[in-house]
Amino acid sequence: MFRSKGKTPPKWIIIGGSYAGALSAWFRYKFPHLVAGALSSSGVVIPLIKFDQFDQQIVADYQEDEECYKIVKNYHNVVEENLKNPSTRKAFIQSFSECSRIPDTSRITKAEFLFYFADINALYPQYSRRNEICTFVKDLNKRIRDVKGQLVEYCKKAYTDNHKLEDYTFAKLRDETIVPANNIRQWTYQYCTTYAWFQTPANSTPLRSVEMDVKYWEEYCANAIGTKGSPNVEHTNTLYAKEDIGKHATNIFFTQARNDPWRWAGMQEKYIKNDKLKYGFMNCLDCGHCKELYTEKDSDPAEVKEVRQKIIDAITQWIK
Repeated sequence: MFRSKGKTPPKWIIIGGSYAGALSAWFRYKFPHLVAGALSSSGVVIPLIKFDQFDQQIVADYQEDEECYKIVKNYHNVVEENLKNPSTRKAFIQSFSECSRIPDTSRITKAEFLFYFADINALYPQYSRRNEICTFVKDLNKRIRDVKGQLVEYCKKAYTDNHKLEDYTFAKLRDETIVPANNIRQWTYQYCTTYAWFQTPANSTPLRSVEMDVKYWEEYCANAIGTKGSPNVEHTNTLYAKEDIGKHATNIFFTQARNDPWRWAGMQEKYIKNDKLKYGFMNCLDCGHCKELYTEKDSDPAEVKEVRQKIIDAITQWIK
């Protein structure tokens, strides 16, 4: 269009975070003639079947605050104990009715609740809010003696942060009604059919059930989407191999952050083998997924400010 009017086409930069961060990196790698460069913020460019590093990172994040870790670990243990026992399971799940719009939470299955609760533990460190949730649970621990009572308040907070129990139910995931504000079905379809990233428990002191192994995820996906077995991640890894990107791609800025569990499915500095790729690591406390894309604040850690400036410098160079 620009050339037909005798004008020089502008240079384009493609920017994405998380899954979109992977897409931006892959797009620049495959179509370098269409865009001048790409920002891949916390881009998950490495599909994995067994992704236990996710839980390992969540454990490490909480362990930076010993008191908080002990409380959250105790929550995990209480949930495990009550779900394992068939005589307590139904009543236990039903006690979380305030964390859902479902009329009868006693119909929630064990598999559904396991994923839901594991994701609550992961939610806050993942999105740079570990300090917030640690302050919250420490206060709960002082005010409420009953651990089950604390758990309900913990889940109610997650509910107010748009983390809803019903989003983990097979009934919700099978519902093909298009709701633009809710992409949980689309996301489930992506990891079940193509990328896996099955969040299995950490090898030691996990914060998700030991039952959540690869078989659990294959059955969860079968019930939710109708898939069979694990997805063929090697197909994607062949098309967009991290080693090939690290050697041959140009003008991509990859960022990762210290407390982000997804960084272990992202580009690491050790894979980058040419000087036309950029890498920024934000080694700061409570720095999680896509941290540098958040609205700027004067209180932002110096490491985040530094990475933002490096991104600006790189893009400025690419569009000259």
